Amino acid sequence: MIISYVIRNKTGGGTINQRNINLLKNTFSDLSVLYIDPDSPKARVSMWGKLRDRLRGVVGGLSAAYLEQIKKTIAAQQPDIVFLNQSLFGAVAKVAKKTAPAARVITFFHNCEAQYHQSMYRIDRSAVTYINLISSRKAEHMAVRYSDQLIAMNSRDAENIRKLYGKSIDLLLPTSFTDNGGASYAPSPTGKPLELLFVGFNFFANVHGLEWFCREVMPRIDNARLTIVGREMEQERTRFESENVRVIGSVDDLVPYYTTADMVVSPIFIGSGMKTKTAEALMYARPLLATAEALEGYDIDPMMIGAQCDTAEQFIKHINYFSRHKEALIEKSAYARNVFASQYSQAVVQRKFEQFICRVEQ
Repeated sequence: MIISYVIRNKTGGGTINQRNINLLKNTFSDLSVLYIDPDSPKARVSMWGKLRDRLRGVVGGLSAAYLEQIKKTIAAQQPDIVFLNQSLFGAVAKVAKKTAPAARVITFFHNCEAQYHQSMYRIDRSAVTYINLISSRKAEHMAVRYSDQLIAMNSRDAENIRKLYGKSIDLLLPTSFTDNGGASYAPSPTGKPLELLFVGFNFFANVHGLEWFCREVMPRIDNARLTIVGREMEQERTRFESENVRVIGSVDDLVPYYTTADMVVSPIFIGSGMKTKTAEALMYARPLLATAEALEGYDIDPMMIGAQCDTAEQFIKHINYFSRHKEALIEKSAYARNVFASQYSQAVVQRKFEQFICRVEQ
C-alpha cells in the first residue's frame, strides 16, 4: 500500500509523488493506492481544530476523519508494506504501525520539512511560519519514530534528519524522470542573443530567486534574453518582464521552450531536497547555470554542464562568456544528457529501488 497526496499538478513534489507510485506499481503486482486530498470534506476542521491538530503534528490535510478512514483501510487490507509518500504523514505512520504491527512502514522524505520551514522562519518571523515549523517537526518526528525504513533524496537531507531525529536514512533515492528522449541541441546563431530559460511554477523559492536574478543579473547582461515558463508565472509578468525578460507562464508543452533554449538558469537559494527541474534540464540536454542549492544532491561537475553560480557577478560572467562562445555549449549539452541517462533516468532509479525492496523483504 502507498499513501500519497492527490496529484493535481506537475510540480516538483507532484512529479516525485507520481514517480514513487510508478516505482511501486512496477515492483508489486498487488499495490493499492490511498490518496489524501487536502480539499476533501474529510480534511475540513474548524480554525481552532486545525490549530490543535497542527500543534500535535497532524498536518498536510490530515484530520481525525481522515486518520479513521486510513485506520479502517489498513485494518481491512493488512498490507505487508505501507509506503508513505510524504514525511509530514507522521500521524499516518503511527496509525499504520498500531493497526498493522507486522507491516513494514517506509517513509519517503521529499526534503527535511522542518529544515525547510526553519529557513522560511528566518525570512518571515510570523506566528504562522513558527507554527508551521513546530508542526512539521512534530509530524516528521512521528514519521521517524513509527517507520521501519526511511528514504531521502540526498545526503544533506539525510544528515539533517539524523541530527534532528536521531535516525539514519536507509536509502538515498534521487529525483528521476521517465526518459522522453530529450531534445536535439544546436546553439542559436552567432551574434544572436543567448537564449536563457527558467522553468518553474509560481512558488516562493522560485519567485524569490527570479526576483533577485531579474534585478541583479539581467540588466547587466550584454547579449542574452530570458524566458520564464511555469504554472501561474503569468501572475508575475509585471514584476519580471523587461527589455530582455519575457514571461510566458503556464504552458501545456515544455518541449518547444527547451528546444529553443541555449541554456537553463536556476537561481534558487532557498529550499531542501532536490530540484526536479535540474534533472529535467539534464534530460533535455540543456547546459545549466545554477546555484549550489539548485545542484544539491546531484553527483555532477558543474563546469561540465555549464557552471555553478552563486553571485550576480558569477552569473553575469558566464552568461556573457557563453553568449560569445556558443560552440562551447555543444559539449556541455552532450555531457548533461549522458549524466541524466546514467544516473537520473527512471530505469536507473527503478533498479535501485527494487534492490532496496529486496533487502526490506528479507
